[in-house]
Amino acid sequence: FDSLAANGILFEQFYASGIRSNRGILSAMASFPGYRGGSLMKKISGLTEFPTVATLLKPEGWQSASFIYGGDQTFDNMKSFLRNNGFDSFTGVEDFQKSDYGSHWGASDRAMFRRAATELSKMKEPFISLIFTLSTHEQFTYPGDLVENPKVNESPRRNFYNLMSYSDEALGSFF
Repeated sequence: FDSLAANGILFEQFYASGIRSNRGILSAMASFPGYRGGSLMKKISGLTEFPTVATLLKPEGWQSASFIYGGDQTFDNMKSFLRNNGFDSFTGVEDFQKSDYGSHWGASDRAMFRRAATELSKMKEPFISLIFTLSTHEQFTYPGDLVENPKVNESPRRNFYNLMSYSDEALGSFF
């Protein structure tokens, strides 16, 4: 990530609030802050005519909006919300082999980023894609292709730090 930040555009004041994934996606894609109570993404009233990055960019000539996730896209109503708000291409857990799984949640970050590279290469530019990882999700289960980082193995949170290192390496390989 540090290499990407040094060689690209880094938004230092960009935040996605939310205590759960569905609230983080809503915040990042629609600038809707996380709030107490149930997620708007899961409510019928939140499914249509919501201004998202995709609905704002399509009138400007952006061709497609994709959601690429190694897990179950129907969880927390993510796929329905995104489909009804400008996203039209979806890759989810059903598009991966069991051997790609990093945990019971679905595909590892490496497998998901490999698939994302394939899917994005097919898209006509300009496009937007939300790529949602899950390797660092609790219970911090190690994917089969993780190589432990010797720098963090003494930490009481070594599983978490190893998975963050793994996810960072997978992102770097993707770019």
